[in-house]
Amino acid sequence: MRQVFSIVFASTALVLLAGPSLAKDKSALDLAPLLDGFVEGCNFSEPLYDLIASLRPTTRDGGALAVPAEYVEVAGEPSHETIETTTQMYHLPLTGQWHGQSVAGLDLVNQDDAGMFVVGVRFADNEDAVRPTFDPLLVESQAIIDQDEMSADFGHNIVINTDEGVTRLVCNLST
Repeated sequence: MRQVFSIVFASTALVLLAGPSLAKDKSALDLAPLLDGFVEGCNFSEPLYDLIASLRPTTRDGGALAVPAEYVEVAGEPSHETIETTTQMYHLPLTGQWHGQSVAGLDLVNQDDAGMFVVGVRFADNEDAVRPTFDPLLVESQAIIDQDEMSADFGHNIVINTDEGVTRLVCNLST
């Protein structure tokens, strides 16, 4: 009987110690279910598409951000910037892991009336740290993009770049 209590107490202690620490470590949340469409020919999942579509009304009109329930705790407040009256830039802080790399957020750039549509995953690490993981995935993803004649005609592509010290994996779906 004493052994049974020891096992129960040890199991309870393990659950109490492991449970809350896992819930609090937001930077460890796996973002693959949300972000994997980036490396699958820039074919975004419905939850990611809805999230991206909600950035504009949220930042401009105070609408509700369509963050999937499992990512609400790791998403911050979106920000918005207008450049030259037509280019809109949106940023959503989002922390977690994707293919073992730390993610810092999502960026969206679109241009009113011009067909510019660029979506990026912002990484916490520099380009040298990100490339070994994602370069092979980008080759596969670009091959998927190139299979679509319209995407090939418009020059849709997926790249990793660093701008102003921020490294992003970018899907350029401009028309």
